[in-house]
Amino acid sequence: FKIGESETKQTAKYGRADTSIHRLKRRSRISRINHPVPCVFYFTAVWCGPCKLVGPIVEALSKKYPHVKIYKIDVDQPTFRFFREGKKLREMTGADVPLLAQTMEDLYKNSDSS
Repeated sequence: FKIGESETKQTAKYGRADTSIHRLKRRSRISRINHPVPCVFYFTAVWCGPCKLVGPIVEALSKKYPHVKIYKIDVDQPTFRFFREGKKLREMTGADVPLLAQTMEDLYKNSDSS
């Protein structure tokens, strides 16, 4: 993924994602989510420019790793939290696209939900 790439180039390169991202409206619902499958909590903000940039990439990654549940939550501090078997593995802040892609690769490439 390259920051300067257009969404069209990213889509051609990584594929168009379906609607596999789950949107949560309230942060309080997070405590009730306890999946045995890998999941990512994508805390974003509507006012955040970098969040808008990374949005299509998160969509593409959700297609690349369909066994990973991605939850999108609108908050004031954009953050990613990566979980597997209910345990937080990593956290990152900001829209560092190469780091996001590498983290997904490192944590979820060889895991699946079956």
